[in-house]
Amino acid sequence: MCLPARTLLVVLALAALWLPRAALAHGGDEGLTEVRPVRVGLLEGVTQATCGIQGGAGLLIDLTTGNVLKELNPGETLTTKALAVGVKAVDWAADGLRIEPASGEARVTLAGKPYRGAIELHNWQGKLVIVNHCTLDEYLYGVVPTEMPSGWHPEALKAQAVAARTYAVRSMGQYEHGFYDLRPTVRDQVYGGAAVERASTNDAIDATSGLILTYAGEPITAYFHSASGEETVDGSAMRGAKTAHPYLRAVPSREGEVKRWVVVVTPQELRGTLIAKGYTCGEISDVRVCPHDPGQIEVVSPTGTLELPRNYLRSFLGSDRFRSANFKVELDPAPTGDNDPLPSGTKIQFIGTGWGHGVGMSQWGAKGFAEEGWNYRQILLHYYRGVTLSFWYDISD
Repeated sequence: MCLPARTLLVVLALAALWLPRAALAHGGDEGLTEVRPVRVGLLEGVTQATCGIQGGAGLLIDLTTGNVLKELNPGETLTTKALAVGVKAVDWAADGLRIEPASGEARVTLAGKPYRGAIELHNWQGKLVIVNHCTLDEYLYGVVPTEMPSGWHPEALKAQAVAARTYAVRSMGQYEHGFYDLRPTVRDQVYGGAAVERASTNDAIDATSGLILTYAGEPITAYFHSASGEETVDGSAMRGAKTAHPYLRAVPSREGEVKRWVVVVTPQELRGTLIAKGYTCGEISDVRVCPHDPGQIEVVSPTGTLELPRNYLRSFLGSDRFRSANFKVELDPAPTGDNDPLPSGTKIQFIGTGWGHGVGMSQWGAKGFAEEGWNYRQILLHYYRGVTLSFWYDISD
């Protein structure tokens, strides 16, 4: 991924040599405020929505001209509609509209829910696209407490803040229509806006402001998950070679109590599931961990050997019971080794631990390491191998 024009990555080892004093306000490698807005697609595909302002006054602005169309009183709401072309709020219509605070304490709202920054309204194929524009750290204020309990150890919260910030930076410009960078759901990161903010998570974000994880000078794909059991899994468990990044490797974790789960299927059930998903699969003769890539599982049949990322298999068989990608495979009875089809009564057992896709940082593991005295840097450099903690900021006009 290429960073936007004029965006700088500053490696920590060099940062102290020339960064301005303000960038080091929190000491050492902490405390940089970035200015490039993050664009979160709050709502789309509707023809009408209620927006407004609370906690202070606001402004309704024509996005094309920059003209102020209306001054909004505290608590005022507007019914916004999609036209055949453009959008409308009360008596004002434009190609696009923006609602922004007139003071620092005010918050824009969508359906009564408050957000920092501004809200922009666009028309896409006759429907509204409503986008929250805010700074990166303001976005994180609404993400970190939804992704990790705010009462957890401060160093775990800092690790989560850096991972979430890195994920956001990596995701810039990912959607083709270009109205927003991130969705507020598990498709990207769960974003709850200003209503979910907590002092502890805001402190963790402020303490790490500007820090992201990089590899070879680029922001990494900073996957994280709930729990992994004894260890995480290789990145290829997500989407095979596409996610086999060198920094996403299986590492020991620190989970506290490790709970095990088992999923049992027959060869016929597994084959039927794979065929339903569009794969060609004969009578199964073996199921095993791929010997050259432990992030994938091999399903052997006369039609060939399928290599499936662990999380594909998890999704196919139901992630509600197949709780994580961290599992071993046992067959009962064991294969004979002569490539004969497995007997119909064979139990294919997936015996696992953890919860989630298993790649990258384990959140419960981060908590465990933090409680043992690790700081957030140690936690991050353990779960993401060979990466560098770097500053990210934008010097755009």
